Amino acid sequence: MPRVLTHRELRKIPMKAKRPKTVLLLIVVFAWSFLKGIELLARGSSAADRMLYDEVGIGWLALTLLTVIALLDLAAVKYLIKPAPIGRVVCLASIGLSAVQTSIGFAIARTYPDVARRAFVGSRSSRGLSVQAEAIDAAVDPTTLLLLLCGSLVVSGVLALLVIQNRNYFLRSVSVPSNIPKTRSGAGTTS
Repeated sequence: MPRVLTHRELRKIPMKAKRPKTVLLLIVVFAWSFLKGIELLARGSSAADRMLYDEVGIGWLALTLLTVIALLDLAAVKYLIKPAPIGRVVCLASIGLSAVQTSIGFAIARTYPDVARRAFVGSRSSRGLSVQAEAIDAAVDPTTLLLLLCGSLVVSGVLALLVIQNRNYFLRSVSVPSNIPKTRSGAGTTS
């Protein structure tokens, strides 16, 4: 677990300090995720996830999750650029909700393979892409679906770990009052 800085150490951190490379990576990832979410919302019901959710009667959930995740991604970018303690929570919430959305999609595709096949075909044809039988079979293969889910969850775990490791970065904006009593080190001090 990373070491938590003391009030004295926090005061010494310059407010304009360079961002760690991991924070720059997180900015890119959350910005890309936000743009991808906007694209999926703009495509509407022609996106594979939306079709999958619609086919089982929970299209509203897909729309809600996409909207909330896009808003959290945008907020995450803001808090990664201008750090604030709530930023860590926002980043983790976005990552967690994305993992939930992916897991629900996997469960639907695994339970209803014909629905997953139709969603895959519909999504590709709505974008003018070719629809080949081999690609469809590979996309809805249970092993492939499981590997994609596991890969997605591993990526989510790595991103969450990066956010957690950068805990002190989010605390940089916390102003520490100068009237906090200074602690003395050592035993046997008298007043």
